[in-house]
Amino acid sequence: MVVEGTPEKPSHSRRQAVMTTEEFETMATKHYITISETMHLAARLENRGSSVVLKDQPETQSDMRLAAALLRQLSKPTTQWAVEIENGRPN
Repeated sequence: MVVEGTPEKPSHSRRQAVMTTEEFETMATKHYITISETMHLAARLENRGSSVVLKDQPETQSDMRLAAALLRQLSKPTTQWAVEIENGRPN
């Protein structure tokens, strides 16, 4: 069907993405992170958030400390989910 005023062929070339079975299986694979790995990530985020290198970026420091606190809390049993924030800093 051709609508009046539109070209029959697109003016741009179309490229089709072809995905191999291996690429598809890699994308479909679930990756899990252990509690230990989560706690190590939280420690790295906390350290980076406390770094003197980021003293000129207080929002980034605060975000990293909060992310670390959230990861630690989410690694606990669900009955203990709570992040206490005092003076803008997670405890």
